[in-house]
Amino acid sequence: MKNIILATIFCVQCISASAQNEPKTIPVYSKFMPCEKPQWDYVSAKYDVDAKMGAQELSGTLNLRMKKDSVLWFSVSVAMGIQVAKGMFVGDTLHVLDLYNKNYYAISVQELSEKMHAPIGISQLQNLFIGLPLIDTFSPVNQKTDIIGQAYCAYPSSQGLYFITVFTPYLIKSYFASQGNDIPKTAELRATELRHQEKPDDFVNVSYENWLPTASVANPANPNAITPIAISKLPNYIFIQSKNAQESAQIKMWLKNSRFDAIPSFPFNVTSEYTRMSLK
Repeated sequence: MKNIILATIFCVQCISASAQNEPKTIPVYSKFMPCEKPQWDYVSAKYDVDAKMGAQELSGTLNLRMKKDSVLWFSVSVAMGIQVAKGMFVGDTLHVLDLYNKNYYAISVQELSEKMHAPIGISQLQNLFIGLPLIDTFSPVNQKTDIIGQAYCAYPSSQGLYFITVFTPYLIKSYFASQGNDIPKTAELRATELRHQEKPDDFVNVSYENWLPTASVANPANPNAITPIAISKLPNYIFIQSKNAQESAQIKMWLKNSRFDAIPSFPFNVTSEYTRMSLK
């Protein structure tokens, strides 16, 4: 009951200004799936990145390699293509090499989630780049039901339809593109927002713009063969915002290219020249 009350308060606080005192709801039934969940095995992508962490600003390039539900590998380069960081998320640990200062970090999922004030794991990070909600907020599980209790609810706003769920201790709201009050069979994700129930001013928001069709790529082992497209669209622009009492951050990413053929390796090696460090 407490979770339902908190979700209702959150809904009223966050909905766009309206002449109505209460947000209008649309019953949604169990088979509804607002966004397509693509079937994929591998993704390689390159992004231009602008980041602002407190007073520090950084521009560069992010190279990304992912194996679904298994590995997320990345490298970060700055001006002139100088590589400054490399990382790999595997199992329940994020491994990061600071190539400039020769430091090594091994960060657990629990520690990372506490630092980011959001539930962070390999599924959440992969969903971020694919353009899926960080956490499933659109299936009937944990959704607030209508008065009769036969369907959960969507809420129309100027940004599209959105859904609210409780994933203790977080309240999660996801927006999907829509026209008017019509519920589409599938829709592009516009944004996902997470707020802590006990710290409502702390939040993480991921928004997406300019979804573009992906292109077939040649198979290196057989140039005449074309790798089938598992993901038909990817967001061209990803904007991440986070804020808590100690710090704030903004990350803007523009997709430059992507491909979906098998990735032969995820090179990551911690040599003796690196010093083990912690986030504390």
